[in-house]
Amino acid sequence: MERLYRSSTQRMLSGVCGGLGEYFNIDPTLVRIVYILVTIATGVLLGIGLYIVLWLIVPSQASVGKSIRESMRENVDEMAQSARDISSEVQATLRRTPTEGAHRIERAALAGLILVAIGVLFLLANLDLLGWLRWARFWPLILIVIGLLLLLRRR
Repeated sequence: MERLYRSSTQRMLSGVCGGLGEYFNIDPTLVRIVYILVTIATGVLLGIGLYIVLWLIVPSQASVGKSIRESMRENVDEMAQSARDISSEVQATLRRTPTEGAHRIERAALAGLILVAIGVLFLLANLDLLGWLRWARFWPLILIVIGLLLLLRRR
């Protein structure tokens, strides 16, 4: 019988979606897209929590066959290392002083990403998939995030 494990080859963060794709014999990109859509539709914290739980309990491809306790210990260690790596990358990105041309491109990419995210939220709301989202409460959050990004970019 085939076993579920986190993929070591089809991974973006921890290999959870890649492992699910390999287990069900479907493209991991499709699993990722469905996961993101379900996460947005059901509440972001629920989706993130589910991903973390799967990261903790599903063994990595390399640790298949080890005890559950040992496998979970390795998963926790991997999560801690990933958090440190991401933190280092974010700090390096924030410290970097890009050239004027690169700065302009980064701002355009950020603006485009924000517009795409807002467009996706409007689309999902129009399809009535975001019943939990109250737009009157959401707009101030959008303005706060955009303002914070502009302030952080000035540094």
